[in-house]
Amino acid sequence: YPDAITDVQEESEKQRGPVQVHPNTAMDHVTILVHRPQYVQIVDVTGQQLWSGTVDTSLHLPVSSWSRGTYIVQTTGQNTSLLHLW
Repeated sequence: YPDAITDVQEESEKQRGPVQVHPNTAMDHVTILVHRPQYVQIVDVTGQQLWSGTVDTSLHLPVSSWSRGTYIVQTTGQNTSLLHLW
């Protein structure tokens, strides 16, 4: 039975996505949520890294000094989300 519980948890994570970014579109700050501790990096569309580090389950990150645009939030395992700043 323990495998069945793990399978349900993994399926639930797939439905929510491996990394969540709120709010999205952002202006001042974002909150990054992950389901387990993971290395996260944020890069712009040219590949320049703006932030990286380990996120345990959540991170509140100020982004008001960043330029408007689209950023890529990438986690361990190459899971990605897009972040839009306005």
